[in-house]
Amino acid sequence: MSVTQGYIIGYPAATGAERPPRDRLNSRPRSESTVRRSARRERVDEIPSMGLYLPSFARRRELLAWVRLYAAGLRNLVRSMPRLEKITITYRSGMSFFDQVVPALLLGRFYGTRVVLRYRSNKAEAELESYGRGLLPFLRLADQIEVGCGYLQTMFAYYGVATWVKPEIVDRSLFAPRRRNTVQPNLVVARRLERGNGLTAAVKAFALAKQKYPRAEMTIIGDGPLRPALERLVAEERIFGVTFLGEVSREEVAARMAAADVYLNASTMDGLPVSLLEAMASGLPVVTTDSGDIASVVIDHVNGLIAPANNYPVLADRLIELIENPELVAKLSEEAARSASLRRSRTASTADSEPAA
Repeated sequence: MSVTQGYIIGYPAATGAERPPRDRLNSRPRSESTVRRSARRERVDEIPSMGLYLPSFARRRELLAWVRLYAAGLRNLVRSMPRLEKITITYRSGMSFFDQVVPALLLGRFYGTRVVLRYRSNKAEAELESYGRGLLPFLRLADQIEVGCGYLQTMFAYYGVATWVKPEIVDRSLFAPRRRNTVQPNLVVARRLERGNGLTAAVKAFALAKQKYPRAEMTIIGDGPLRPALERLVAEERIFGVTFLGEVSREEVAARMAAADVYLNASTMDGLPVSLLEAMASGLPVVTTDSGDIASVVIDHVNGLIAPANNYPVLADRLIELIENPELVAKLSEEAARSASLRRSRTASTADSEPAA
């Protein structure tokens, strides 16, 4: 049977989607049952027929190893593209647009393959501002661009690029609500460790809260270029109780959120982080900045607490406010889960509104 549809998956989201093992990269088309299992795990909208992969040089592999992997991926992409009617490219934070996305866009246009670009990077504002002239010609090669929230749609529209909002859907079988009534506190942060996600502010806010509540703990899920600097900060400032978990499976992310009692997000540049939606679906009280489109979901003192960006003392005050106010904890926990449920219902009701090809 000829392949009519494919997808290209790059590096995992910061909150932990597992990277394909090296021996499975650029593999032959998988069996139908394997494809179905993969689609359920990754929540791809349409069941893919094959996975294609291009490694990014930004991962800093040895040069020769990277060249070999990249050449193998590009060769597989060139061979497969003529057999595909449609490909879906998922671009996330941590990927390299020019290394991993541009070749697929160019080949799609060359072979007349319909290309859907799922732009899932929360750093679109910085990327467009810094590389707009370089990105725009390639973005316009895509037949359709999907973004996760209205804020990113507005950002792209400013540069004259039309997009379609397709909200992220949280897997409720993994992220089930649990009502919290008190805060221990046990914090969880689930973001890629890169600029714009406010990890330094999150650590400093935790350190201030820990001065008053020495038993406080914080788990940081995700990896990225800032991890060494953050680990040095924790060591030099002797901030005890911080655990760097790295990239983990979706199941592990869900388990860590289920065990925590506060979700902390200090981002200064954002769209609408999936980890925040997962935390709310888990019934976690949320302490966050209002960067990007977050304020469209989190309402201060209704279903979460909001602090200004780049102000870690206020973030710490919000954490302490939760620790000292069990009634507020219970209210925010219940309303966070309810908001996540309502958002899921609205998202499902518009799931069939995709623009015609």
